[in-house]
Amino acid sequence: MIKNTIFSISILFMVILTLAFPQYFQVVGDFKLTALIVPLLMLIMFGMGTSVSLADFTRVIKMPNSVGVGIVCQFTIMSIIGVSIATLSGLPPEIAAGIILVGCAPGGLASNVIAYISGANLALSLTLTAISTLLASFWRKSAKEKTHS
Repeated sequence: MIKNTIFSISILFMVILTLAFPQYFQVVGDFKLTALIVPLLMLIMFGMGTSVSLADFTRVIKMPNSVGVGIVCQFTIMSIIGVSIATLSGLPPEIAAGIILVGCAPGGLASNVIAYISGANLALSLTLTAISTLLASFWRKSAKEKTHS
């Protein structure tokens, strides 16, 4: 319990620190730290991939209701929350559009990392991310074909 609390507090502290002093977290010498984003994302994804097994995904297949509920929630609740935040916040239209877009986008690496850190069902999170990403790309393709006809 105390370990999780310390971890959460340290994450919150670092977020506040980087927001307050971003200049100290962008460059080390002549090296831009943004060059580390893709390799670190790859390392994180690899690490999460090695922590799940086929047995984990077999258990996910045995609970299709969880997958269905997760997909429906991802495309409804997240979208509603995104539109609500954008509408209520009074932010400029460009930022509001970004909030809506992020709210409507399928889950991704961040949700999988949170599932991993919290000890939740990582295989379910990975499955939801994969299925929702595929569905979003098919819906996009379908909507694009309708506008061109």
